[in-house]
Amino acid sequence: MKKQDRLRMFIIISSVLFAVLLIANIVKANGTVDIKETNRKVNEKNNSIVSSFDYNAKTVVAALNNEIIIYDGKNLVKKNDKFKNIFETRLAINDFVLKVEQSNIYILDRIDKILYKINSGGEIVSQAKFMESGQNIYPLKNGDVLLSYNTNVAADGIIVYDSDMKQKTNINYPNSLISTVNFEESTNTIYVSVQVNNLADITNTIYAYNSNYEVQSINSYKNLLTIEMINTNNSKLILDPTRLYILDGKYKNVATIDAQNSFAGMVLVNEKIYLLDGNKNVRIYDKTGKLLEEKAFKDTINKMILNIPQIIYIGTTSVHTQNRTIEFAKDIEKSILLSNNKLVLFFKGNVEIIPIQ
Repeated sequence: MKKQDRLRMFIIISSVLFAVLLIANIVKANGTVDIKETNRKVNEKNNSIVSSFDYNAKTVVAALNNEIIIYDGKNLVKKNDKFKNIFETRLAINDFVLKVEQSNIYILDRIDKILYKINSGGEIVSQAKFMESGQNIYPLKNGDVLLSYNTNVAADGIIVYDSDMKQKTNINYPNSLISTVNFEESTNTIYVSVQVNNLADITNTIYAYNSNYEVQSINSYKNLLTIEMINTNNSKLILDPTRLYILDGKYKNVATIDAQNSFAGMVLVNEKIYLLDGNKNVRIYDKTGKLLEEKAFKDTINKMILNIPQIIYIGTTSVHTQNRTIEFAKDIEKSILLSNNKLVLFFKGNVEIIPIQ
């Protein structure tokens, strides 16, 4: 090849390479070529961010303020509201429970009997080992964490840890199964609901404790199975699959509401009680038990999320807010609401983050 031809070829190749690099930089500047970002796009219809994401059957998700917590028994991941990684921490646990409260993440290892406290940066700041068979954890807004456990002698109990994961007390409930724990922030009262198994019937007993875990009251109800409980300083709402009990602040009965199908969820907002009755109907009551409104949905409603002053209804393939209904082609597997009013929906193979108005 002649020198002139080689020079011409060099100029052509250099020009092509320069053009390719220039285009690549321009495209990358627009955020569409970065390999880490190629799985993220904008859904203009919903004004949402859609990102590819695969998870296994163990995966749990939680909202930590305006960030997303994901854990699959191997890796603990925190993402921002654009689904970009903030941290990823390796923590292998086969059988676990994850809860969040304020800026902390709590993970219970049921097999190795360890309760971990993890800060917002993904660091394990403290942990507690225990001998009992841990079942669930209930982080409270006052900084305490309650670990519920069962024994082989038909007696459940709770271990109370402070904010440094130091044990404060251990409370045992003979012949009982713990159904739920609730915290009333305005009075700093802790409620523990247990099912007492007698030969003749099943009795639901609710213990109220002060901040020192001294018993303030004990109230029992026959043939009641608590699936959810809401406590305020002037009312107590106890939800059973078949009925709702509305009590005043002194546990006196105000009203009883029977389910038409079976109660599956309860939300209290602006003195209104929202009850998911069956899988397609929501009934709304005031605190005297008066029916205010009924809502019927075509889609199966799996979850109600409180987003003051409205309720977000999560269906199998749809989301219903105060202003609109959004339908999807795939089933919604999991859903969480961030503190900045962004709804995070997990589908098989992808995640969609939708701003809620």
